[in-house]
Amino acid sequence: MRKIPKIKELNYAERIVLLNVLFFIASHLFVHIGDVSLYAINHWFGLPQNVDDFFTKPWTIITYSFFHANFQHLFWNMLFLFFMGHIFFNLFSKKQFLKIYLLGIFFSGVTFLLIRFLFPLFFDNSILLGASGAIMTLLLFVCSARPDYDIYILFSIRVKLWVVALLLIMFDIFQISENPGGKIVHLGGAFAGYIFGSFVERTHKIKIKNKDNLTKINTSTEILKSSASTEKLTEEQKIKQHKVNIILDKISTSGYTSLSDEEKKFLFDFSKDMNH
Repeated sequence: MRKIPKIKELNYAERIVLLNVLFFIASHLFVHIGDVSLYAINHWFGLPQNVDDFFTKPWTIITYSFFHANFQHLFWNMLFLFFMGHIFFNLFSKKQFLKIYLLGIFFSGVTFLLIRFLFPLFFDNSILLGASGAIMTLLLFVCSARPDYDIYILFSIRVKLWVVALLLIMFDIFQISENPGGKIVHLGGAFAGYIFGSFVERTHKIKIKNKDNLTKINTSTEILKSSASTEKLTEEQKIKQHKVNIILDKISTSGYTSLSDEEKKFLFDFSKDMNH
């Protein structure tokens, strides 16, 4: 029998899925055992489209993403988030995931608040619920930062992830009259993800260059190690050599993205010193 994973064993996407499910269950339990309606709960935690109402409930800029209108709404959002999490963690760190997801929640919420001013015809004084805007931010972030990333659909058909994203965006545009507020939020989240991803894609070449330098660092480290048998290393050289070995081991185990900014800077400076 397969062991049920502990919370600490779950990645951030799976933890957020679990949190959304718990909020959904808790809200419905309050409806059944307490003197409160689902309408009241949704309006207390959902993001109001009216800016004046928002200023009386500023926490809703975050809480709206953890509450869903019904089980179907919850199911499809969490299924999409689950798969996006696995794609995201193949390419980026958990810290980046959390940052992009929270930014997606915020900017999707801001888009909803701006509908009154940018698209007055779509203003209906409704509330926003659900994580779909933030999920679209994750999707477009990956597509923009790694445009060559492939996925398999129907188990055998290989397509670019950006093709899937484009189809979803086109679907939202064609269906915008049915749910204008929600669809505009999707587009706002997608736009935010594209902007964030474009910035990362521009710096990706620098990271590739740093990775290429690792070969030189490895070679230089081996030379340094071999020279230690014939030449006496200074204390400073011994410390640097030891730190490089630790960082290289970390890269081989967890990848370059697992390094801290300080470790990346140390490798970069070390590679420059070895090339002089």
